[in-house]
Amino acid sequence: MRGEKPDVVLKELEGLRKRVRLFLTVRDLEFLKRSGRLSGIETIIGSVLRLKPIIEVVDGSLKVIKVTVGVNKTLNFMKEKMESSGLKNVVIGHILNPSFAQSLKEHAKALGMKYVVIPVRSMTLSAHLGPGGYGIALY
Repeated sequence: MRGEKPDVVLKELEGLRKRVRLFLTVRDLEFLKRSGRLSGIETIIGSVLRLKPIIEVVDGSLKVIKVTVGVNKTLNFMKEKMESSGLKNVVIGHILNPSFAQSLKEHAKALGMKYVVIPVRSMTLSAHLGPGGYGIALY
């Protein structure tokens, strides 16, 4: 949209926000603790039980929509969302987690989706999700 007027770009971004589904998860709970989203005891218990929250961004707010046990169930949840969404495009983002990004890329390819894989460099996401965090944006 280079060269477009700011109000045209803003209108497109507002429409895009309504059409995008964004799901995120973490490798471990430590960075959620560091960012103040979990207490120390929640982190300990969740780590022992191998709990992995799946977070959806809804109207600019983070909402835990599911908690899975173990990394494979979290990865499978992301793949199921890719299948069931009915959407044809996906952005796969990861923070130092290329193996999970590769698995999601292969799944998107098998589904015939258009995909982009990006290593996340956002300081905010990195601070909250930590190394190993990843997510998908479906649109």
